[in-house]
Amino acid sequence: MGSLHTNDMTPARRARPWTLGAALSLSHGSLALALAITVALGTFSLRRIDHYLRELRDDELGAIDEQQTLHRAMWAVEVAMRHASDACDRGAAQSAVRPTLSDSLQTLRDKDRHVGPHVGAEMRQLGLRYESLAQRALDGDTCEVLRTTAARAARNALDERLTDLWISQSFELHREIAVRESRARTTGQRSLAFAGLLTAVVVAVVAWLARWVTRSVAAPLARIARDASRLGRGDFAPIAPVDGPAEVTELADELERMRHALAALDALKEGFVASVSHELRTPLAKIREALALLEDGTAGALDAKQSSLVAIARRANETQIDLVDNLLDLSRLRAASVVKMHTEGSVLDVVREAIAAEREDAQRRAVTFELVAESASFTRTMDPALLERAIANLLRNAAQVATGGSAVRVLVRRVDEAPSALFDDARARPQRVAWACVRVEDDGPGVPDAARAKLFDPFVTATTKGSGRVGVGLGLALAREVARAHGGEARLVPTPDNESGARFELWLPLELHRAAPP
Repeated sequence: MGSLHTNDMTPARRARPWTLGAALSLSHGSLALALAITVALGTFSLRRIDHYLRELRDDELGAIDEQQTLHRAMWAVEVAMRHASDACDRGAAQSAVRPTLSDSLQTLRDKDRHVGPHVGAEMRQLGLRYESLAQRALDGDTCEVLRTTAARAARNALDERLTDLWISQSFELHREIAVRESRARTTGQRSLAFAGLLTAVVVAVVAWLARWVTRSVAAPLARIARDASRLGRGDFAPIAPVDGPAEVTELADELERMRHALAALDALKEGFVASVSHELRTPLAKIREALALLEDGTAGALDAKQSSLVAIARRANETQIDLVDNLLDLSRLRAASVVKMHTEGSVLDVVREAIAAEREDAQRRAVTFELVAESASFTRTMDPALLERAIANLLRNAAQVATGGSAVRVLVRRVDEAPSALFDDARARPQRVAWACVRVEDDGPGVPDAARAKLFDPFVTATTKGSGRVGVGLGLALAREVARAHGGEARLVPTPDNESGARFELWLPLELHRAAPP
């Protein structure tokens, strides 16, 4: 969860007598001599390799270019005849199919006159046969000629021969390239041997320079890069000062100024979303009340068709109310509002209530919920309504992608210690705490690899096979924010190779273990 920090942070930095330009000049200047010698040694090799490439370009690639030019022209004639035949089969007039065939034939004749001697007699002969077949179609009734079995057989034979000839010429080109490549490789290996001797001389200097540059330049830049990445994830914690060249410290200062601007913009965005969501909830609630009155018959009895339409409208309205509630809860959590931890209750009871709330929608998709829980009680102080909404979001997502007739498994268990990968460096996990783990499993298509990195970000959705794009991307984001507000975490865990679907876990710390007596 990105928290908003807008306090000024302008600590005094130790003055540096040098700049990044001076450091880079020193490091590059030390290697200039070695580079010059290496370039000199490689010049001869490059000239030899260039010679081999020119030979290949002039002798082989020139021939391939001319053959390719004629090949494209012949294939254009074939495509024109194929399209003309298809058009004739659909009942097109002869006048509609002849211009394209005539244009492609003229292009083939033009290409045939301008290609050089590298094309070869067989390729030219194929071109003449294509010209003859196309001209025969143009001289007579084009549709009748193209429909004949003889014309189709002639086209197939020409296509096969053209393909075989092109493949044969490609193999010949590959063989010639291999010969030139072998010569170039030998020359390059000799150049590398000389370069290796030079490398042995300068390796000690390079190692010292690398260590110095890393300590003085690369390390602070890496810190700035991590801070920038953190800002991109929405974490607006203050940027710690760095030591380094003047340009690096100025970059850190600029990043800190950008953090202030982004934090203010994020606060404005969250306020806007919360305000709009709040304004939407009132008319939606009135629509809910009106639909309930209609369904109860207050405005008059409804027939079966009208009752069905009212039920559809109520479900759609409830979906929009859930969306607005999610937006309001997410805005409150991301704005660091205090969660109302006013109730000590059972995590297992909250899970049962979430299942009951989602059971009707799941049944419409022919999906059931299977709850597997330990007999032990999982109690803690919580915001039960918010926690129920988070678990319901996980259940709803699973039911939407599960196979019809299947069951979504919900496992609730007590764990003495959370996995080490559950918390990163920025969020230290609580010590000496027992945990409740709520796990939701489905048999759907699973989460695409490309969506895993930003799966819990707001408004990020993933297209799943067979289910399309589900929701607007608030359910998982809210689940994680609620878990973190309760001191826990939500995550996606790997699915075993022999199984399908997705596995989501919501971890909540329970009570502190009693310390052992001294």
